Amino acid sequence: QTMKKTLGKQHPEYARWLNNFGLLCLQSGHYKKAKIALERALRIYRKTLPEEHPKIAGIFSNLAYLCIRKKKYYLAKRCLLNAISIHKKAFGTKHFKYASDLNSLSSIYLYSGNLKKAQRFLEKSVLIMNEVLPAEHPYFETLNNNLALLYDCNGEHQKAFFILEKNFELIDAKLDQLFAISSERQQFILVSQMNCTRSLLLSTLLKCKGDSEIVA
Repeated sequence: QTMKKTLGKQHPEYARWLNNFGLLCLQSGHYKKAKIALERALRIYRKTLPEEHPKIAGIFSNLAYLCIRKKKYYLAKRCLLNAISIHKKAFGTKHFKYASDLNSLSSIYLYSGNLKKAQRFLEKSVLIMNEVLPAEHPYFETLNNNLALLYDCNGEHQKAFFILEKNFELIDAKLDQLFAISSERQQFILVSQMNCTRSLLLSTLLKCKGDSEIVA
């Protein structure tokens, strides 16, 4: 209320505050409050900023995430396509935000049960991330595991195994270094990631062997 009185209810800074408040509500499970805050922020931005401003795309991305949490995948896709269109015009197709949007779109198709489309958009996201992020960026561990799972679900077990094997080697190579600078909670997360990747790797290996036996 103080910010609203100080800046006025149509000020972009008030919209930024509403966006942050909406995200806080979203993360704590207060979806109705999140929706009200995010939609209000979107209205203010649309009145005060150019229609294709990245901040508007950010609101659309957050609304898409809210719709995913509420399992309203059609609405999520609509919001996300708006974000993708703006980010593409603002930054081009070789940018982290654009790649991140494609990753989110992949999630929507995954939750909707369309695994082929989910795989296609995640592949595009990974290709862009490989160009814009350093190879050792921790984001790749989750991204690659997700792609391997999609390959596995779509019956491409060899591709899944190759990605998981590479991912496991990357994590294992820097494990000592990460343990030296990590808190106990972060160490627990690292060990959990290693165990998860190892389990997926073994499962995929067995499927690869099964495929070889079928071919033979």
